[in-house]
Amino acid sequence: MKKKPAPQQVLVFEDAPNGVEAALKAQMQVCHVPDPNLASEFRGLSYCELSSLEQFKPEDWGLPPF
Repeated sequence: MKKKPAPQQVLVFEDAPNGVEAALKAQMQVCHVPDPNLASEFRGLSYCELSSLEQFKPEDWGLPPF
């Protein structure tokens, strides 16, 4: 049986504020990719915020580059 990673080893990509909150409560790292029209009070809680998944740099997270 394959061993599951610890929550702290998981990187989540999420577009919804509720999803960001759930991942943080589960002690996972979160990159928020919000809708550009999302109000500022629903932003800033995640480890990073990207306007597009194309901005993601895996090497910043200890992963091999694309």
